[in-house]
Amino acid sequence: PWQESFETIEDSSVSYITRAHFSGDAQRWIIVKSASVLREFSKQPHDIGKELRFLQRLSYANIIELLGYAFERSSNSIHFWMPYIPHSLHDLLNSPQFVPVPLAHDATAYPEHIAGFIKLTTSIMYQIINAIAYLHEHRIAHRDIKPRNIMLSEDCCVKLIDFGISWSDSLDEHPCRPYRAPELLFGATNYDAYATDMWSLGATFAEFFMPLKL
Repeated sequence: PWQESFETIEDSSVSYITRAHFSGDAQRWIIVKSASVLREFSKQPHDIGKELRFLQRLSYANIIELLGYAFERSSNSIHFWMPYIPHSLHDLLNSPQFVPVPLAHDATAYPEHIAGFIKLTTSIMYQIINAIAYLHEHRIAHRDIKPRNIMLSEDCCVKLIDFGISWSDSLDEHPCRPYRAPELLFGATNYDAYATDMWSLGATFAEFFMPLKL
């Protein structure tokens, strides 16, 4: 499904992510995510098989689209591919231009700058909330909501990614530490996964107005 031209985006203990051209369309980039299904070669609680099953079930404008998948028997690995989106909310929040108050000394620039900031922030927040609401309506908790897992297209359409530790019955799978709800920080053995999504969502939204990033 893709051409023999790969560019490594990420190589971690969890998965191997590459960028490639979609077959028959040299102008269209895709992301290929690969990982072993064998527990001895995968880092728990991440589960690429579970992530693939979630993506097969989900279809929503603000959730990344699954374009296809394959199982490589020789290496016991799953590969699935999605549209390539180069920008994330993390990138936006770390941009010096994306601040509530402009750096310019010209006070006349403030109202226009603030209005633009509020408009973009509101749009992004609204889309993220819609994505989480869609997941919860389908009895799915993402459990790893953070700026790096929220992609932004060129027209600022939000795409939620990375369902590797989404809802399951295992209680020892926790999201990224700065965005964890308090109950997870103290080793809770029973908690509301949907409520932890709300906490992570709040921590993410707070970053829009904080000079110090998590």
